[in-house]
Amino acid sequence: MSDIGLNLSGIIALFIFLVVAGGLGVCGLISLVIAFVKASKTRQRAKQQGSFAYFIAAVPLILLNLIAFGILAYLVDSNANATNEFIDKATAYVWFPLQPFIWIVLGVSINKFKK
Repeated sequence: MSDIGLNLSGIIALFIFLVVAGGLGVCGLISLVIAFVKASKTRQRAKQQGSFAYFIAAVPLILLNLIAFGILAYLVDSNANATNEFIDKATAYVWFPLQPFIWIVLGVSINKFKK
């Protein structure tokens, strides 16, 4: 038997922040490609397409997740285990499921604001 314990407190939140930023990056790029393809077919600018708003909505969320990742990566060793466990649970059960809804609502809001 080994007495080595593996403490993953805080690592789960780091992983979620990184995965969400990557996923939103992919979704944002897909939205951007769709905007350019639609624009080339309709002879309009890409900014005039509805899918471009979803790219714009993804950018601040990506930055927010990367900033949270950086802050947590810096502080993960100095936090208490209970604090890291709370951050893991809050990230997994609240922040991660809210990301798609926030992204969609921001995209729709930007489209409505443009018109």
